[in-house]
Amino acid sequence: MIERLQGSPVDLAIKGALAHPNIPQQGIVPGLPAWEYYFHGRGCCLTHRTSGQSVDVDFHDATSDWIADYFFIRYLQSVKVPRFVEDRLLCLHPSFGSIRIAIRDLVELGLLDQEGEGKVVRLAFDADPLNRLLETIEPHWTKVSTQQTLAAAVGDWMLLSQLEVGELSVSGIRKVQRPAGAMAPEKCSARGRVKLSDLRSAELGRCP
Repeated sequence: MIERLQGSPVDLAIKGALAHPNIPQQGIVPGLPAWEYYFHGRGCCLTHRTSGQSVDVDFHDATSDWIADYFFIRYLQSVKVPRFVEDRLLCLHPSFGSIRIAIRDLVELGLLDQEGEGKVVRLAFDADPLNRLLETIEPHWTKVSTQQTLAAAVGDWMLLSQLEVGELSVSGIRKVQRPAGAMAPEKCSARGRVKLSDLRSAELGRCP
């Protein structure tokens, strides 16, 4: 957006639509014919013309770190062939509404920063090391051994259960088992259903 569309994140954050660059509001990204852009309010949406995948960002400061749950869910909906992170996220959240709930949980855990009382969030930590690690894992994700190791490392016992893993040897050094305090996959599912039901009831109770 900065290099090819002359957009200014700071100006968009302060002035909104008044800071749109002096180009058509919508069009093909110069030098990148596979992508089209669309400026709206304080944001800019980039959409791949073949896959339909879109990245839509509202600027709240000089960075593109902030994203509303609406834009994040739109991004997930636009991904036709999800990479392993998006694929795992969609498997764990068959309803996009539950993703909004998960975002709230991450805010409460301090893993996401929230702008005021709104629905705009950003990561509360430096994600560069994690992104580099994920890029390394991506080509090997179809291997069961990779899925087992990563699931054990992050405590994804739902996936380990699906892979029918008992004890897992990681790099031949140690054994990884579900910690004594970790909830069994079936209990995780049951607790999640109860939480979603309670939240839905609370939302309905607020309706006039």
